[in-house]
Amino acid sequence: MNEELPPGWERVALEDLVSEAGVFSDGDWVESKDQDPDGEVRLIQLADVGLGEFRDRSSRFLTRTKTAELNCTYLKPKDVLVARMPDPLGRACKFPDGFGACVTVVDVAIVRPGPQSVNPTWLMWSINSPQCHSQIEQLQSGTTRKRISRKNLATIHLAVPPLAEQSRIVAAIEEHFSRLDAAEAATGSSVNRIPSLLEAAVQAHLHKYSTSSAPLHRFLTQRLSNGRSVPTATTDGFPVLRLTCLRDGTVATSETKQGDFGDVDPTRYVIEPDDFLISRGNGSLHLVGLGGLVPAGASSVAYPDTLIRARVDQSRLRPNFLSHVWNSRLVREQVEAQARTTAGIYKINQTMIEQVSLPIPSPDDQDRIARQLDELRSSVRMTEREVERARQRIAELRRSVLADAFSGRLVPQDPDDEPALVLLERIATSRPTKLARRRART
Repeated sequence: MNEELPPGWERVALEDLVSEAGVFSDGDWVESKDQDPDGEVRLIQLADVGLGEFRDRSSRFLTRTKTAELNCTYLKPKDVLVARMPDPLGRACKFPDGFGACVTVVDVAIVRPGPQSVNPTWLMWSINSPQCHSQIEQLQSGTTRKRISRKNLATIHLAVPPLAEQSRIVAAIEEHFSRLDAAEAATGSSVNRIPSLLEAAVQAHLHKYSTSSAPLHRFLTQRLSNGRSVPTATTDGFPVLRLTCLRDGTVATSETKQGDFGDVDPTRYVIEPDDFLISRGNGSLHLVGLGGLVPAGASSVAYPDTLIRARVDQSRLRPNFLSHVWNSRLVREQVEAQARTTAGIYKINQTMIEQVSLPIPSPDDQDRIARQLDELRSSVRMTEREVERARQRIAELRRSVLADAFSGRLVPQDPDDEPALVLLERIATSRPTKLARRRART
């Protein structure tokens, strides 16, 4: 806050940037009972407000009659919407053209600078800058979910450049972000192609074995077994896997909770290396029946009733080979065709799983295929780590651009620009009480 400002800049509270014709208010308190899916007025939600982008994710409405009854504030294009709840807290976007009659919820603040005030796009990026977000973090409140009140939001201070420089800053930000958007799209495209590439590799290896298939039950050394449903232990318990432990054909044995087994011996449900676990149910058809291989060195941990354990004859069916085949389209099509839904949850049982047909090459071929697919999966994970590092770097560059923009380092100052002080005096003149308050401070 004490950083020296460039020539012609002024530091001022957010509320002092709103002219007499502007708006600075919370959205409206609209309850579920007030909404109507056939209404003419859209209710903009927190999910619609992104960091610098309007996400257009919600689909809730109310009638014009109810809007008038609640005395709601209609949004206008170029209004700056500020999310007073995470994530992240204080993110801002501009409300775009083309959405017709809209209002917003109470946890979104509306900042309409007014025609005699600052550039709305500049204001949006300023609120999204690291300088502003550090102030917002200091002013947040709440225990379970953080928020910032509009009263506190009004007090954050912005470094305001001349109006002409605001336009140059916006142009520079958009130019930099356009390049970063292209880089981010390229990294996202590469990640999106990974599942289809992995599937193509599996299919290429299994194609010639499509006629030599057999059901899973022929390779089991014991019957399939469901895990145990146990409540979370309040004190000492026994570690139990969560359903989220299934990842990329493996079991993440660190994904556990402490379970209360009561009088039941938990060791009956302890997993061993090379056990294969299969999910019994999920809210998504594409996730039910997924499987994962327990890795070597797994610690003493039980499996829950949301998982089914399979133990196979490793002389005939290699567990590592099974981990690659099981999550392929060859098996997924069988699982999804048999899954049944109850109350929105897709489920599959032991009988269905036992009948799943698998291509069975010779043990030597299974070892070779699994080894090659392991190498491919390892390369994919390395690529994913590189992509994630690239994404983090892009995010850091975005923050750096905004930090430079609002400290006067992104574009050069022009001594011929009208100083920001003149702009601020015009805003204050449009609001006599603000002018008196500003003069009292100086």
